[in-house]
Amino acid sequence: MPSVNPTATAPLAVAPTATIRPSERPATRTPTPTVHLFGEEDLADVDLYVERPTAVCDGDPNIAFLNAPESNIDCYNGLRFGFRAIRTQLASVDRLYLYRRPCAALPCTQHELDTVDVIGWQGESAFSVTMTGVYSTMTAPASGAAAPWPNASSSIPPSIARPTIDGAPRAIRLREPYPYCGRQQPVDSGQTTERQVEINRCFIDGVLEARPVEMVFIPDVVREPILIRFDGSGFVDVWSARHGSWETCISLGGWVYFGFVC
Repeated sequence: MPSVNPTATAPLAVAPTATIRPSERPATRTPTPTVHLFGEEDLADVDLYVERPTAVCDGDPNIAFLNAPESNIDCYNGLRFGFRAIRTQLASVDRLYLYRRPCAALPCTQHELDTVDVIGWQGESAFSVTMTGVYSTMTAPASGAAAPWPNASSSIPPSIARPTIDGAPRAIRLREPYPYCGRQQPVDSGQTTERQVEINRCFIDGVLEARPVEMVFIPDVVREPILIRFDGSGFVDVWSARHGSWETCISLGGWVYFGFVC
């Protein structure tokens, strides 16, 4: 039989592999971390006004600028919802602080105004949440303080006194005397702005340092004295003949006056 020669297979042509220089390598993409958000359904069923921690807010940084943006996260709701989130991690809260981050320039942009942190402390333990745009959705509480508790401008308390308030009921007339910052008068009374700021700052310092303090405020419009007291812990206590008694938190950047922020 004739012999059959096997068919020769042509060699495969192999193209050289291109060398990738380090500068030409595809950039490695770092995964974006997942931000776990808290909604209203995740919050503890607790009431800020029942538990009454000492509660303070940074003031509005745009208050001096006409037609500047305003934050969508006000002090009252920021503290209220932040408190409920933090209470999922802490059995109680002694101090509560709504912190507004420094802006790149003044006036602040809307985004800068709408990014706030709420920090709650139980003793030295702290948890923080961040809100952006709305107060009903925030990051899950993280251990640690996003900002420290604010510092007082002075640690020297004023002299103790119990000023007379016309028309006050017996409980107010016989109240325990506290260190007294003074009586903040209407603008047209002749009291200087420096003295008004001094009285205001004196009271805020007492709150920040957890020591008893008292002041009296006379509004410009309804010129009836308003007694403002702090017993060293919890909310600030307020009394006026027109409205009776109530409790509140205070704004660090504004005046201490009727209405407050809570």
